[in-house]
Amino acid sequence: MQALTNPNDPRSVQTVVNNIVRQFDNVGSVTLTTGTTTVVKNNKVNPNSFVGLTANTANAQTVTFWITYSTGQFTINHAASALADRTFRYVIHGV
Repeated sequence: MQALTNPNDPRSVQTVVNNIVRQFDNVGSVTLTTGTTTVVKNNKVNPNSFVGLTANTANAQTVTFWITYSTGQFTINHAASALADRTFRYVIHGV
């Protein structure tokens, strides 16, 4: 994130404020597919991002997973399951 070096420069202030605001629109919800991968598309994701997941349902609490990242999306890798209610909330850090 850029530091505000000149508070009298409107363009510099705007850039810093936009970077701060961008940090707040980085949450969502995802329900895992019945297959072995679930792709979540989000323009804020980059290869250096970190995504934290919190289980929203009892069946989600039992899921073992790992996440891979690429520009514009992250992939949750998990075991296949017929359960359709494995729902998580997520937050993206490093946007």
